[in-house]
Amino acid sequence: QELPVSEPTLTSPVVYHVRPFDPLAHLYEVTCRIERPSTDGQLLSLPAWIPGSYLIRDYARHVVQFQAESGGEPVPARKLDKHTWRVAPVPGELLVRMRVYAADPSVRGAWLDQQQGFINGVCVFLRVHGQEEAPSVVHLDPPEFLPPAGADPGIAPAWRLSTGLQRLTGGQGEFGSFRAASYSDLIDHPILM
Repeated sequence: QELPVSEPTLTSPVVYHVRPFDPLAHLYEVTCRIERPSTDGQLLSLPAWIPGSYLIRDYARHVVQFQAESGGEPVPARKLDKHTWRVAPVPGELLVRMRVYAADPSVRGAWLDQQQGFINGVCVFLRVHGQEEAPSVVHLDPPEFLPPAGADPGIAPAWRLSTGLQRLTGGQGEFGSFRAASYSDLIDHPILM
């Protein structure tokens, strides 16, 4: 059953920022910025399935931290069910920050260690209820951690990025900013680092 939300104006994109946070703990940090959240309190969720494989997979179980803020101040958020959160109404922009455990080496999940990273969008990109048809902008940062133990830091290869998302900044294989036409488009483009 679909939960009711008020209709926001879809003139601005939903902006995501993804960075490898802690490779030894397999953690990504993901932020989601919503310029015009629902006036009733914003509903957010992660899919319980992945396009092309419709078994229940419960991706939200890998969210180890979930925080919301507006204007630099914390905003209450409540988990409604296994994969849906409601954030209290705010007068302006809403920023949601979460940490996601990524230790699934299959193509249906997310992975992060000191050698590589993989993201299937259903694992990290929150669905902003009422704004599924809005475009998305995704900023992808390179890892800031050291190369694996024993690797010569002077010759450790730079990380490269590959995705089918439309590139907005940077060149082939570089980290940068990307665009998706809608939420469905966003979760249909895996990211390999």
